[in-house]
Amino acid sequence: ETVDGIYIASAKGNCEISNNIVHSIVRNHVNGYIPYLTGIRISHSGFTNNIKIYNNSISDIRTTYVGVPTTELLAKGISFAAGIYFGTTYEMWNNSISIDGTSFPNASNACMEIQEGTLDTYILKNNVLANFSAAQTGVAGHYVISTNQTNRIGSAFTSSDFNDLFIANDAGTSGHIGRGNTTNYSTLAAWQTGMSYHSGIDANSVSANPNFVNNN
Repeated sequence: ETVDGIYIASAKGNCEISNNIVHSIVRNHVNGYIPYLTGIRISHSGFTNNIKIYNNSISDIRTTYVGVPTTELLAKGISFAAGIYFGTTYEMWNNSISIDGTSFPNASNACMEIQEGTLDTYILKNNVLANFSAAQTGVAGHYVISTNQTNRIGSAFTSSDFNDLFIANDAGTSGHIGRGNTTNYSTLAAWQTGMSYHSGIDANSVSANPNFVNNN
């Protein structure tokens, strides 16, 4: 079971997700169920699409999970879910995502999750992705971006730049700028080097506190 602020399934053609404020979503943990939740989740198959995602704000995405520490991402700002894809292009500009997993230290979380990092194309520009989670427990971690590929986030046409990718706490231990499959990239420099499939990934991006008036 997944709880979503916005869920897009089987989108077709040219689509747009813009000017939304998604916040204060809580997924209660019930024994026997993994409590996944996202601010925006996109999941579709069988179509070639262009999906523009811009001027959205996502914050205060929380789970009450108290189970054993897990590497699974139970709370995500935006998730590009896996499926049978035919080369969708996602253009994501000028979005702000603020995640704080302090209240659920046993559950991993991320501002952005990419479950299909080979066929789809991602154009990520001018976004603020900030994770304010405190130090976590055991194997649990918090991330800015998580991709299912070790050294890439999408097709050869993917580009990402001029973003703010920020980890506030426990950097290098439970907090990381990125996760590529099972490899953690703790700093922006490590992320730039690790995503070696793409030329110049996030070359002009920064990792700095965006100083939101209210992180939630």
